[in-house]
Amino acid sequence: MSWKKGQSGNLAGRPKRALTEILRERADDMISYKGDALTRKEVLGLLSVWNEFCAARDGCSSHQKSESATP
Repeated sequence: MSWKKGQSGNLAGRPKRALTEILRERADDMISYKGDALTRKEVLGLLSVWNEFCAARDGCSSHQKSESATP
């Protein structure tokens, strides 16, 4: 099969909505996390900072319990 200039390799075509668009729409949704009302964006930021902190300390084995966020 030869490709034509400008032709996509995705036979199903471009997705109707990109994942980043869906994430942006839901980023400001409020959720409960550790008893506080936060946006999904804030929770992801906190978890990201925590992961970087743990990586810098060579792991946080005593604090690796998974916290669950409820929608």
